[in-house]
Amino acid sequence: MQIGAATILLTLIGPFGTFTDLTLPWRGLYWAAAILCGFTILEPTIYRVLHLAYRRNWHWPSALAISVLVAAVPLTAAIVLIEAVLRQAPEPAFVPLAMYYFHVLTITVLVGGVPTLWELHRHGLLTLPQPEPAVPSASPERTPAMSEPPGSRLRNRLPAKRRGAILALSMEDHYVRVFTDAGDSLVLLRLSDAMAEVQDVAGLQIHRSHWVANDAVSRTERLPDGRIRLHLVNGLILPVSRSFARAVRDAGLGFAQRSDVD
Repeated sequence: MQIGAATILLTLIGPFGTFTDLTLPWRGLYWAAAILCGFTILEPTIYRVLHLAYRRNWHWPSALAISVLVAAVPLTAAIVLIEAVLRQAPEPAFVPLAMYYFHVLTITVLVGGVPTLWELHRHGLLTLPQPEPAVPSASPERTPAMSEPPGSRLRNRLPAKRRGAILALSMEDHYVRVFTDAGDSLVLLRLSDAMAEVQDVAGLQIHRSHWVANDAVSRTERLPDGRIRLHLVNGLILPVSRSFARAVRDAGLGFAQRSDVD
């Protein structure tokens, strides 16, 4: 949807001389190729940098700005190639190449940077939640690490009102939805990174998009076609992929409640 809307808009406006240099069909092809290259390069670059920034608590505006500036470099090369093919432009010298980069950067900010910023704002991810305040230990022999509940590293990324015991993780595009006994919230992490932050919680991956805590499983359901689903204590139902079915059986997740699933 976003690719199509951007292509139509730029085709109709015809910025950077494309309106006068190209007919409508060729202009549409030009901007379709440019936008497709943009999203192929831009989105992965932005979210790789933002995932890294989220893990390391980097400054959000700086991380987003760096990702856009970096992504504009290969995009410029792609646009130069498109120019050579569709507009038969000569190989650019240094000054025209810098101009290309500026034009590409402008479009990158408008088409990629601003929507990404809005998406992060909509999900409440522009400001990293503050860690829970340390609770003074009653015993001098207890260390802060000993008093932290399991999964604290990931829990501290959640809004304060959602920082309950972690029940499950589900991948959603570039995000992971963290389910706790206090609700659910999105974090800007890959599922593998989120699972690494809950290594101290007894649980396992049940699907390429899902992880569950052992204690969160209330029962197991086998469907007529042989597929398995896990019912969690919060009412969530998650599928078990065939590649993880043996691990689920070996862990005994919910199978004690159903003798017909062996």
